[in-house]
Amino acid sequence: MDEKDLKTWLEGRSKHDCVVIAYRAAMRSIPIYLRAEYWLSTPTITKTTLLLVHSVFKSGVQPRAKGISATILAFPQPPSTPPRPRGSASGRARLAAIQCGNTAAADTNELARSAALRTVAASASAATRAISAANDIWAATAYDAQMIESGNDPLFAPLWHDISSPILDGWRVAVGLFQEDEFDWSFWINWYDAELEGRPQNIDMLTEVALIPDDDWAKGADHVNAIIAGIVLKYAIKATPNAEEIVVNPETGLLRLQTVSVLPSDHLADVLDMLRDAQAIFDDDIGGNDPYGTIRAERDMIAKAISEYAARPRMLFNSCMRVVRRMEFKMQTGDCPKDALVGDYQTQISGAANKLLSYDTEVKAAVTSESVTRLDSATPEQRGQLVLAATEIARLAEGPLKDELPSDALIAADPTASIEDRRLAIYQTTSRVLRICWVSTKKGAGVTSAHLERHPVKYGALLTLIAILAAV
Repeated sequence: MDEKDLKTWLEGRSKHDCVVIAYRAAMRSIPIYLRAEYWLSTPTITKTTLLLVHSVFKSGVQPRAKGISATILAFPQPPSTPPRPRGSASGRARLAAIQCGNTAAADTNELARSAALRTVAASASAATRAISAANDIWAATAYDAQMIESGNDPLFAPLWHDISSPILDGWRVAVGLFQEDEFDWSFWINWYDAELEGRPQNIDMLTEVALIPDDDWAKGADHVNAIIAGIVLKYAIKATPNAEEIVVNPETGLLRLQTVSVLPSDHLADVLDMLRDAQAIFDDDIGGNDPYGTIRAERDMIAKAISEYAARPRMLFNSCMRVVRRMEFKMQTGDCPKDALVGDYQTQISGAANKLLSYDTEVKAAVTSESVTRLDSATPEQRGQLVLAATEIARLAEGPLKDELPSDALIAADPTASIEDRRLAIYQTTSRVLRICWVSTKKGAGVTSAHLERHPVKYGALLTLIAILAAV
């Protein structure tokens, strides 16, 4: 495909198709712009880059957001900038962003087609001036057009399809520069990476970010970043139900857990009776070498659950499922006998867990969300930072929260822990930390940024990261 081919293809196309084509072309040239801009460090770069990325971002939200018109989105024009090193490539990439916004803001299909054509041409021109990769832009655009022709949506496909373009190297360089910047680019890096990989995104969240008033954007990058962080936090909490609330003890001023459950008291009593009956299976003195000594640790876990989690259905469920998994593993390895007693014990524990899952919608919501969040994709380094953050935040807590927060974080960061135990620990730790941040923001609790920054870990970026992983 070339410019002439694209012009022919665009004839008769809807504005929606034009916006999709323009958006993806502008996205492909963003790394060219970013790499050129960050070769020259000036105080204006963060503002200039953010506004340009913002313009392209809003263009990508429009075709996916229901009921959001171009008028409501009010596409911003990237500001004019002084000449940069390799300014020709940077300037053409900037032009692609401008024309992308023009495509989304067009009043007619004809105007949208014209602007879309100019967007792709500018993106290809930028690629030519930077690294002679214009053919990659046209080839990727051709793939987009083929998908639209076949009734598929390119917005759910990897940005470059199967093309290994050298332009991608520019994005990797830009990410490294972003991570060294004082401004927290976590939201924008994750957004671009998701588009790069064709990952589904939380469109409601992206739409809310796109609708941030221009007056707020005019107040600067840090101001709008704080608003975005609040939006992401809200969606992260919604995406990580854990059958708990974090509240402030009015007497001590410390944070504590409050169970959220809709399980009727008689059902909870039945669950506890089932667990006690299971424990009673091994109450009799067997004598000699206890063949069931190998599951003593699991029996102790259930005893602890009965003693400490009698009013916490979610924690009861976690304990039951952990015991079931551990016993299945031990039976597979021959470390636990497979007989009627063990079978009865496991059946009782599984039955208790199933009853909790069936009758408590709060527990069910948490279990369902655990299986779909991306929290377990955090790197080992990020998990290590989570341990430090959880330990610091635990100083502001009391009761089970004070003890469980750092201990769960340690499991989350432990490479020797089982995959299931580590996943649960990551989910439980981050879902609680997110709620602590929300409480501190909305209710003035003791968790302040000043407190967190006493430790050298960059907590702001870390909390933004886990919120993004949870929200998308």
